[in-house]
Amino acid sequence: MQNRIPIMTTLRGADAALKAIKSLQGSEVQVRALQEYHR
Repeated sequence: MQNRIPIMTTLRGADAALKAIKSLQGSEVQVRALQEYHR
């Protein structure tokens, strides 16, 4: 991650990462604290 290059060690992990990246493209990412989910 230091060079901003993700490394996947399994095909299943790489597939999940690719699907996540595709679903986030073109949308705004929101950062929230974990405490905000459990109020």
